Amino acid sequence: LALDTAEADAMIDAARSNGVDLSVILTMRFDTNMQAGLRLLRDGAIGDLRMMRVSGLTPGYDMGHKTWIAEPEHGGALLDWGSHAFDLLRHFAGRDPLHLAAEVTNYGVAPVGESSAMAQIAYPNDVMAQLWMSYELPAPGLDSPFKLWVVGSKGILELQRFGKSRLGRGDRWEVISDDGEADWTLERRHDPVRVQAPARQIQDWADAIRAGRPSSAPADAGRWAVMQVEAALLSARTGRTVALPLPSVAAG
Repeated sequence: LALDTAEADAMIDAARSNGVDLSVILTMRFDTNMQAGLRLLRDGAIGDLRMMRVSGLTPGYDMGHKTWIAEPEHGGALLDWGSHAFDLLRHFAGRDPLHLAAEVTNYGVAPVGESSAMAQIAYPNDVMAQLWMSYELPAPGLDSPFKLWVVGSKGILELQRFGKSRLGRGDRWEVISDDGEADWTLERRHDPVRVQAPARQIQDWADAIRAGRPSSAPADAGRWAVMQVEAALLSARTGRTVALPLPSVAAG
């Protein structure tokens, strides 16, 4: 949504004062697999939510077309990737985070700063979450380039960005959704699998405007995503756990 919380606040205030809707691109909320997992969570399929982990791990930098990420004044890699991951965790938690602690570094492998990060986030009701991102894994890499684990009192959700997602319950796993495998040899706009979620978000926003309801990715969600990135950078810089919500002036 913005480079920092202060910018987000200015945008939200401007939209509100002019009577227009402001939404933000959070396409992971619209992935078939993520939506299927969220429905199961809210329906009680895995019991009470307890723990989550989101990871984005690639052997080398895979966003070379985003040359602006390498420029610190444009937010960096953590703001670009982490904003989506922090939002997805909050979206599944269904509540605002209480505090977080993070480590952010760069091992010199990727051509961008903040190319590796880990964060631990706490939510109400003893819900814990972890975020792990890195563009600096050696080949062959680890597992999926994007995965969300959701652990409840009675089961586990293993949600992939693309491909098959599963529900683990009792002594077995079952496929709950298959978004299809992305073709990484194609440009993003030419891959029918990768354009599904953006198309759904655009449709949702159009439907929201027609119905006079908020979009499913409101500006406040974008504000929270940016705020958590700010908090992670502040935590990494100071070595302290940072309480949330974070005043926009606190991160400098």
